[in-house]
Amino acid sequence: MMQRMMQAPCPSVRNACRDCRRSVSYRVCGIDAVTWPGATCSVSPRRLLFRFARSSQLVAQHVGPRASTRAPHRLLAVFALLATVVVGACSDDDPFRSPATASNLITGVSLAVFSNGATAPAGLDLLGFRAVRPEIGINGTPNFQLAIDIDASGTLRLHPVLTLLNPPGGATTVGLQSIGSSFAELARAPTDGFVDDSAQVIAVGETYLFRFSAGTCVFGDPLYGKLELIAYDAVSRRATIRYLLNRNCGYRDLTEGLPVN
Repeated sequence: MMQRMMQAPCPSVRNACRDCRRSVSYRVCGIDAVTWPGATCSVSPRRLLFRFARSSQLVAQHVGPRASTRAPHRLLAVFALLATVVVGACSDDDPFRSPATASNLITGVSLAVFSNGATAPAGLDLLGFRAVRPEIGINGTPNFQLAIDIDASGTLRLHPVLTLLNPPGGATTVGLQSIGSSFAELARAPTDGFVDDSAQVIAVGETYLFRFSAGTCVFGDPLYGKLELIAYDAVSRRATIRYLLNRNCGYRDLTEGLPVN
């Protein structure tokens, strides 16, 4: 029976990753599982595992009903090994994350301070790459995630939306973090250290990291980005900012171009 199993058709994961360097091959039940140190997945490992599961049905059919009570256990061990090999090879964060599809771009925006009133474009719509007049939509949620305001002492503050409004439909939580690096130096966001829904003092030339859940990611992964206050005009009470938003769910690269992790 074992001989028949070893002759059974098995799935191939050859070419599962790109940037192949110093390949190490593992051959199990006729399957070539190849890993490359530092490689980046070009296909989702979820799809690979699905292929393994589908192939297990083919192998079970091939070995016949006499082996049906013992084949699943051996197949389970085979697929567990393959999953370990592929998962370990293809990601330094979440091995099940889909490949990035949206390139990172730097966007410049001019917006009024929030206390100028609802008639001024004082809200920053991060996903729309624009300044908007703050509004609460028919679904009870606001149309922006961040804003800049100035207090009586003349101090500028970066505000997540929930520090300014209490919309009936709720709003996304926005976390902020300042780590003392320049906009250009910030190449990757950390996973912790963010302060959620709390206004932070910001000065011209200062950069903040931000993190929020946009509701666009199937598994609830957050989106990460960085924002710099470039200038502030006290007469017109307008701020000029630039920011980079990584629109790929869970990806933390904060440099221009297609992110890799």
